[in-house]
Amino acid sequence: MKKLLIGLLTIAFLLCCNKEIDSISINSVSIDKKSIEIIVGDVEMLKVTINPSNASNKNVYWTSSDQSVATVDNAGKVTALKAGSATITVTTEDGGKTATCSITVREKLYPVTGVTLDKTSVELTEGDVTILTATVNPSNASNKNVYWTSSDQTVATVDNTGKVTAVKRGKTVITVTTEDGNKTATCTITVIKPSHGVDIGDWDGDGSDDGGIAS
Repeated sequence: MKKLLIGLLTIAFLLCCNKEIDSISINSVSIDKKSIEIIVGDVEMLKVTINPSNASNKNVYWTSSDQSVATVDNAGKVTALKAGSATITVTTEDGGKTATCSITVREKLYPVTGVTLDKTSVELTEGDVTILTATVNPSNASNKNVYWTSSDQTVATVDNTGKVTAVKRGKTVITVTTEDGNKTATCTITVIKPSHGVDIGDWDGDGSDDGGIAS
């Protein structure tokens, strides 16, 4: 009888010790950012939160909807590769719960530091045309748009390509201005009347000395 009692107690003890502990399942997963905007070449860390915090299996894996735009590693580090958009998704190993973050990648901006003109002063005859060429610095500036103005359009006009047309005698200043930063450069335009005089020795106006005076 004593041996039977000992045997029963031993079995009960073993059953108690070997009782399987119930695992705690994941209810949900979230990312600390819903959306981010980053520049090409930049890196952003995404942090994941699993609920409940004492879940038995907290393993997750990360994916990018467009790896040519942005990649993500198994730690949630996002690297921007080119302009565009992508969705980063984290998925739990337990239960396949998911959360997402929208990524917008923009090109790196290079601001304009200055602008120059190929000419600083030009003399034109009424009706003449000249082209001014603007150089925006740096050469890789993101926005190279410029606009042109004339201080006196009755003297000379300028179009949006830098073409200057002389209208009448006088002086005017042509200014080019950058859209980014409002950097400027100028060129002074002097307009003169066309010469209609005939040399006294060139009475027929052909450029040669005809001698004497035309009758």
